[in-house]
Amino acid sequence: MEKEAKARIKINRLLEEAGRHFFDDESGPANIVLEPHVKITQPQISGLGENFEQTKNGFIDFLLLDEKGFPFVVLEAKVEAINPLSAKEQARSYADAQNCRFVILSNGNLHYFWDLEQGNPYVISKFPTPGSVSEHRRYEPKPELFKNSLVGFSKADERGLLDASSPFAFWTINESRIFRFLKLIGCDNNDVGQYAKLVKERNDIAHSNGNIFYNASQSADQKMGEALQCIDHIQIHMQPVIHDCLKRFLLDSWDIEERMYADPSDQIREELVHAHYFSQKDIEACVAFDIEPLKWTRAFRRNRSLVRSVQGCVCDRRGWCRCVG
Repeated sequence: MEKEAKARIKINRLLEEAGRHFFDDESGPANIVLEPHVKITQPQISGLGENFEQTKNGFIDFLLLDEKGFPFVVLEAKVEAINPLSAKEQARSYADAQNCRFVILSNGNLHYFWDLEQGNPYVISKFPTPGSVSEHRRYEPKPELFKNSLVGFSKADERGLLDASSPFAFWTINESRIFRFLKLIGCDNNDVGQYAKLVKERNDIAHSNGNIFYNASQSADQKMGEALQCIDHIQIHMQPVIHDCLKRFLLDSWDIEERMYADPSDQIREELVHAHYFSQKDIEACVAFDIEPLKWTRAFRRNRSLVRSVQGCVCDRRGWCRCVG
């Protein structure tokens, strides 16, 4: 009878499945080390013991490297009998010291993925590939940048915007000044200037009674076309933000016992669309969402129906809440 695989053997297999390897091979250089710039040797690996029983505290920290060879993820591998979440703060400290944003905690049977910048560890079924972790970090919310962008606003406006619980708090701010916030999603000064210019031109020819004064319909069509181009440009810059909202929604909604609404349509409507004030354009942008990086999470493995429901909702132009799945 074959001896049951212990923690180290199981973790090695998970690493291999995720495209990780301890030694240089035909697929590329080694991307797992015990310490920066020092390659692992086979005797070192064997010396850890099949269940990490030869390690000092029953666990070992591996560094998973990015495509440039820099530490990217800390993997804290533990003895099977130890809860992966025990001593997770030690893993955080080590990750901080190595300038790593991500941590994997595993005892070979139970695994957690932890983005130190965004919440708590959550259960995963497989180790993420280097590409899926890169996708995870592509959009990085930085609330402090929003606070810094308020330079030049009055104290009252600043307090109101920092304490805002919905986008409707922005109605008190002049339209042209609102556009400066688009720099937070990657629009440059030229973009912001163009948007502000269109608003000024509109104000010059539009009356508060609703009348718009143009010499010819052609002029009106041209301005409307320019405005729609700007909206499309903004929407392109918004896509990483929208996809990040969708990804977080899926990670938080896979468990029907824990989520707010059991019915997928209700969950999507209230916790995704309404919670994030999605417009129809935002919903349509979700069609391009790549769910492949979520295959190693329970959000995908245990609740594919919710993923299908989200995709069904965003594909239905007659009404987003008419979900399928």
